[in-house]
Amino acid sequence: MKRLNEICFTMGEPEHWKDMTIHHAIAQYIFRDVDDAIGIDPGRNWGISIISGGILFTYWGKLPKMVAPDYHNYITCWLNGWFSPNFTAKVAVIEGAAYGAMYSREMLEDVRLGLYDGMKELGKDVSYVPPMKIRRQVLGNGRLKASDILLSIDPNGADSVAIALYAGGYRHQCE
Repeated sequence: MKRLNEICFTMGEPEHWKDMTIHHAIAQYIFRDVDDAIGIDPGRNWGISIISGGILFTYWGKLPKMVAPDYHNYITCWLNGWFSPNFTAKVAVIEGAAYGAMYSREMLEDVRLGLYDGMKELGKDVSYVPPMKIRRQVLGNGRLKASDILLSIDPNGADSVAIALYAGGYRHQCE
């Protein structure tokens, strides 16, 4: 398997949903030993990566500014209207809270809950996993971020790639 920093991405044309622009890229590598899965980096600046048939798609964007309780409804509506039924992954992992995070916790929890409920409505088995656990399994180091390695895509998209790989069962191989 290629090292993560060696994987190239092909950028796609941005798409729009209501007042949100959604960017995306496709990894130019087939993940043969990874199960279909969804990885979500939550926040106003978000990333969602989907592994389907060994192909990794990553999406990222920025939610419009709104009052915290409104994010939940916006996100569940967006996921139900935007998420392709062609993505048949049954497992979705949302990055859980980082211990010690101090800012925007209320907004972030509303976003997380909207993503959780939206994925549940799509029939996905959803769980929260702490970021350091994801990084240890996928990157071999809990303090290293995927956005420090995958420099050719948006940092939120890069972090969601690591989360999707975690959800798909990928394990970092020591060299």
